[in-house]
Amino acid sequence: MLLPDTSNVSSKLDNSSPTALLIGATGLIGGKLLERMLSEAYYQQVVVLARRECPSVYRKFVDDNRLQWLTNITDDGQLTPVANCPNIDHFFCALGTTQKQSGKSGLQKVDRDLVISSAQFAVSLGAKLLSVVSARDASSTSLFFYNRTKGQMEDGISQLPARIHFWQPSILLGDRNESRPMERLAGMLLQFQFLGNLSARSGATVATAMLAAAQQTEQREPQRASQTKTKSFNIERFRVDKIDYFSKLSY
Repeated sequence: MLLPDTSNVSSKLDNSSPTALLIGATGLIGGKLLERMLSEAYYQQVVVLARRECPSVYRKFVDDNRLQWLTNITDDGQLTPVANCPNIDHFFCALGTTQKQSGKSGLQKVDRDLVISSAQFAVSLGAKLLSVVSARDASSTSLFFYNRTKGQMEDGISQLPARIHFWQPSILLGDRNESRPMERLAGMLLQFQFLGNLSARSGATVATAMLAAAQQTEQREPQRASQTKTKSFNIERFRVDKIDYFSKLSY
């Protein structure tokens, strides 16, 4: 993986720039999120929660203090205590596994429990935006186990005192660390625009949309600070049409 030249990024940052917390940084969407965060002059620092050690390609960012890589996730999907973690402005979650890969219990631990506990951790550090990858048909009452698990995750996140973005793409396109042949086949069949919110999108497109929406929220938040915030005002769900909209914004 080759990252863009970032030699002039640090000079454009100051102490007022926000700090981001990211979990799922080695996945399809999370990897693109991290690349964009580090190659653009918006976030002064990115904190990653991970199970494995930092890849060598990102070491220079750790040395420059643009990136803090914390290996505080246990093999069974638990967060361990972290000392000296900075205050957080925006939380991004791109966690995701499959029932085939992890079993039903493993899927619940990662896609529901770990997502909720990491979001709670972010809020404890001051995060005012929680941007979370979910699924198109997420519902805690769904007949399908995967969608029900995602819906339970959304229900848990929705109780937290922050603005919340739930991203609900259809099939995702892009290279993954593990083989998902059925997803790849479905992605080939669902690339047509006329399919609307069923259309497949690349992980990079979703990542771009997530960052654009976060920055737009940051810009408009002061104008709404005096307004009374209701739960419905704080929670937004974005399907493919909104993913396309935000991915095309200039920010």
